[in-house]
Amino acid sequence: MKLDDSVRYLKGVGPKRADTLEKAGIATVGDLLFRLPFRYEDRRRIDTVATAEPGGEVTLVGKISGVRLIRMRGGRRTMLRALFADDGGWVDLVWFHQAAYFRDRLADGERWLVHGRLERGSRGGVQIVHPEIEDAGDEASSSALARILPVYQKPGDLAVAAMRSLIARSVEACAASAETVVPAPLCERLGIGSMAEALRYVHAPPPDADLDALEDCATPAHRTLILDELFALQVGMMLRKAERASRDGLAM
Repeated sequence: MKLDDSVRYLKGVGPKRADTLEKAGIATVGDLLFRLPFRYEDRRRIDTVATAEPGGEVTLVGKISGVRLIRMRGGRRTMLRALFADDGGWVDLVWFHQAAYFRDRLADGERWLVHGRLERGSRGGVQIVHPEIEDAGDEASSSALARILPVYQKPGDLAVAAMRSLIARSVEACAASAETVVPAPLCERLGIGSMAEALRYVHAPPPDADLDALEDCATPAHRTLILDELFALQVGMMLRKAERASRDGLAM
């Protein structure tokens, strides 16, 4: 796959999703690849229900059961409620939007990673409203799931997790073909690294990455991307200036 291929050809992008992306200015796979995170979530710490404190963001790993679609008062809307449990206790998971979608996605007894804001529930206990969920599969330990996760501006009603998944696919499909426009001698002098490696780093930072540097766009990978863009902008301005200078002046 090439950078200038239409985003419609990327796996997971149907006609409706392609329209949503194009309205946000994401027409090609390259546009998606260079859609950089605006912040990062630190999910390197996996909590348990027993140790997690209400009022903050938590990441938990356990099993979901008792998935129930509940018709709300008035009968026109539904909510989804499920029970999440780990070795330390249980938490209510609640969705007011896309309830049917999550009901079909969740299966009793499967192992999930759950992330969201833990708060006191109206019925006592604790709950997470609209949690992000991810299939934890058969990972031997929770630590294998711990990582720093990129967060992107999402176009339209596209879910954050869906946007993250599409960008990960764009990295896999064509990050290797991304090259810097900066000439090699200048790259060496300025310390500009591989464009492909820079893109992989900002979209999927390793667990030992400096979170503050990521948030401040101050990593070597960010520096490579910033200098590449500035160089391209400067060259474009110089070419435009040269083109203007080549025109005949107006006779006065």
